[in-house]
Amino acid sequence: EPHSDEAHAGVVVLSPYLPLHTQRQPWPELGVAAALTHPQRWIFILTNLPYFYVAISVVSTDESLPLAAGAPECALCSSSGLGLIVALLGLVSAYWHGAQCQLLPQIYCYSAERGEAALHTPRWLGRLVLGDIFCSVLVMLVGLVCFGSYRTCSWIFPPFLLFFLGSRCKKAGRYGAYALCHGGWHLLSAAAISQIALNPQGLFG
Repeated sequence: EPHSDEAHAGVVVLSPYLPLHTQRQPWPELGVAAALTHPQRWIFILTNLPYFYVAISVVSTDESLPLAAGAPECALCSSSGLGLIVALLGLVSAYWHGAQCQLLPQIYCYSAERGEAALHTPRWLGRLVLGDIFCSVLVMLVGLVCFGSYRTCSWIFPPFLLFFLGSRCKKAGRYGAYALCHGGWHLLSAAAISQIALNPQGLFG
């Protein structure tokens, strides 16, 4: 009898009995590496650089951060604490997207015997993306606690629209559009973090 396509651990088995366009796309995270050229993958990774610029700017500021009224006086709300968290976000994001783009296998537990990097596999990609999400949520929570909900949400909302659009593109298998939107999310969210941390005003005043 005709059998439907099955997917296990990111490997897609195509059914000869179904039209190609109706069958499952490859696991999305692996599709990104397949769709982009090698230079495009590196450009995508480099969109994480502004996070490190923002981290340095926050740490090196000569003035105290313009915290929201009632914000706790704690390490997370200090310039050094926030700078460290933003730098961690940039590092984790760059490392995750490097694995997603199947780059530099030597830093992703490469095995010469197997001929592959362990962290390039679907199982580990699913774990690495959780680290990226955790760091993003952590930065958002620090923004809400230290700088207030209005300032944080007003600045982060425009970049989040790009993040959402990129997620929709990835689910639809439009990996080039995903990389463009998600790379834009990196750039605009870094700019938003800078404004949240250093500008006492919200996006609309």
